[in-house]
Amino acid sequence: MNRIIHDGARAERIDSFFGGKNLGLVSINKLRQLCKSIFDIEIIYRIVAIDVRSRREGRALRKVGFYDPIKNQTYLNVPVILYFLEKGAQPTGTVYDISKKAGVFIELRLNHQTKLN
Repeated sequence: MNRIIHDGARAERIDSFFGGKNLGLVSINKLRQLCKSIFDIEIIYRIVAIDVRSRREGRALRKVGFYDPIKNQTYLNVPVILYFLEKGAQPTGTVYDISKKAGVFIELRLNHQTKLN
């Protein structure tokens, strides 16, 4: 099950929060988290925008989704991801693959074309 949020107003609020500046030193990465249940421990990945100058498991600028490989569930906040990508953030390989399956880069291309016209 994949849940993807499309909300343009939320992206505008994010732009005002970060001041519209270039975020070239930001990476969209996945952080491993453990979820304990009654029977076992599951591993899920939180997809975050993180400053590349901080430690690998450092504090995230913004949580933008999660990925559960066991249940094959993905949740992506597309406007936030598009905002960071437009400002120069670089996704890691795995996050790129997850985002590509969700169609984030198609929307990025469409947003770029509408801005040019």
